[in-house]
Amino acid sequence: MAEFAGRYISAFDIRDGYSVKNQKYSYKDYGGFVKIPFGNDFSIKQVLFACLCNINFVLHGIEEIIIEEFSTKLRMEYLCYYYMENILGQIHDEYNIDFSMSDQYISQEFRNSLAHYKLGVALKMDELVLSDPIKGLAQKYFQTDYDTVKKFVLSELSNTADKIEVYLGLRKR
Repeated sequence: MAEFAGRYISAFDIRDGYSVKNQKYSYKDYGGFVKIPFGNDFSIKQVLFACLCNINFVLHGIEEIIIEEFSTKLRMEYLCYYYMENILGQIHDEYNIDFSMSDQYISQEFRNSLAHYKLGVALKMDELVLSDPIKGLAQKYFQTDYDTVKKFVLSELSNTADKIEVYLGLRKR
């Protein structure tokens, strides 16, 4: 995570940090003395655990800890949702385990605009919404606003994390 953060800071020449919540978080660091509840042999459970870690990083490491709302939060959350929806579909097809997520806001064009920062390619001048953190992309691709897309994505990720935790035996229903 530190390496990623360093590259991010360097690539975007970030001088000021974000305000973060000053609170303690609990975590379990599996490996070493704390064994993974489903074993160390590679299995679909290992893959689902990796998916859970990615989702939790977005939900807890980005959304909960960073106080300010800014477009990069949705960018990271949406990219996680976009790829997780696909991965979980493949897991369902291969292993018949259903952690499906709604594809209501799955759009390759929206994803490309967020991932590659091509607002100028995606939006015409008359489509810009300057008060919107993503300048009108949600309106163009989904006919809704930033907040609606964000709440939906966070809900899908959170519900999926809950299901995976229960499936892996990390939490009871």
